[in-house]
Amino acid sequence: MKIWVQLCLVGILAGCATSPKPDPWQNIEVPPPGAEKPLSLPQFPEPVSMNEDTVSFDLDGARPTVTVLAAYSKRRREDVLPLRPDTAAELRDLLGRKMPDLPAFNVPDKTAKMFRADLAAARAAWLEGTTSAQDRRSGEGSTFLSYCDASGRVADFHALRHTAGSLLAASGAHPKVAQTIMRHSDINLTLSLYSHTYAGQEADAVAALPDLGPPATKAAATGTDDESVNVRAARAKQNLGA
Repeated sequence: MKIWVQLCLVGILAGCATSPKPDPWQNIEVPPPGAEKPLSLPQFPEPVSMNEDTVSFDLDGARPTVTVLAAYSKRRREDVLPLRPDTAAELRDLLGRKMPDLPAFNVPDKTAKMFRADLAAARAAWLEGTTSAQDRRSGEGSTFLSYCDASGRVADFHALRHTAGSLLAASGAHPKVAQTIMRHSDINLTLSLYSHTYAGQEADAVAALPDLGPPATKAAATGTDDESVNVRAARAKQNLGA
């Protein structure tokens, strides 16, 4: 699930997920004993491999990438996108335990239903982890990890695209780099629609502004006030000797 979400963050799996095939063992006609009609075994469909038919992975280089074929790209052009090294490592482990012609991911037909169920489970676990009755009541009154928040925004797979754009902006990535990763034809789409600010970012930005107040001044040294005790003692001894 972690790998899947990381890939969904930049929309790699958009259009690449294949719906599960119907169970070929359903509605099998079993002839009665002694009948001449042979048992008709189901015809299993050929599995769709994400590695061959939709995307290809380059996981062994210094900069791992995933290539989305044009037929499955959101803009109908072949896209080569970078992968995090830890994502590439987990993909190597995942694909290394699968047959070459099997799909990389078993994607359910009702992904929206699955996403909502996962959100509900995560929210329940979060509430269960509260340490006081007050925290519990506060959590129950919030919309954290809810499908729909107080502003009417919903959490679905496409919302992960907004998460990706916002995280790229928060990381300090150049807007043009973020646009390329998001595969947007217009940079205004990246900045205006898919980039959102997080709590505290405005305060941090203001705190990082230069201090325009007067510079601190250091009092000028006068007489022997700044001399060390040893220097003054040595001078006093020298005067006595004279």
